[in-house]
Amino acid sequence: MKQCCYCKTVKSLDEFNKDKSSKDGHYSACRKCVKERKRIYYSKNKDSILKKCKENYFSDVELSRKRKREYTAKHRDSECLRAKFWYSKNKDKKSEYDKKYAKRNIDKRRLASKKFRNNHPGRKRADTAYRRAWRIKATPQWSDLKAIRMFYEKCPNGYHVDHIIPLQGKNVSGLHVLNNLQYLIARENLSKSNHYSIEHNGIK
Repeated sequence: MKQCCYCKTVKSLDEFNKDKSSKDGHYSACRKCVKERKRIYYSKNKDSILKKCKENYFSDVELSRKRKREYTAKHRDSECLRAKFWYSKNKDKKSEYDKKYAKRNIDKRRLASKKFRNNHPGRKRADTAYRRAWRIKATPQWSDLKAIRMFYEKCPNGYHVDHIIPLQGKNVSGLHVLNNLQYLIARENLSKSNHYSIEHNGIK
């Protein structure tokens, strides 16, 4: 047990951050008080803090990005939650920023997109199939898009991902869902086109 130097409340050591320089190995203030004091300090000095952070970032951009990547990799879950929370409160701000960034970096975005597509051909095919299915309203809300994307990414060389029941068949049309997908040899898929045969697919 330990008494917080600010709120004077006796609390368990679990409620204090660790401090190697301290005799008992913990800060003199509890986590709650430290957090509150940091919040107050930040609100009073927001402009100067942001200015200092920006200066530090641009003093060595590569090092700053490296540290950010390492931190995000180590705290992925908390960073995802933080990003989602920020986005939920700043949707308009994020949308406006994305539009301005896209206009300023057209060539850079195109190059990055091309590089990503070349390195992830399965992902490209999955996204293309989704867009095509979306245009003809063939993707139901309950479709597992993550599983479908993984199915495309694992497609063996020389095979295509085929819709067992075509999305735009002549007599019957299927949905863009996982259980309507199969791996088919490329030449067979091309010759099949939008045709569907009950006998060929083993349905009686």
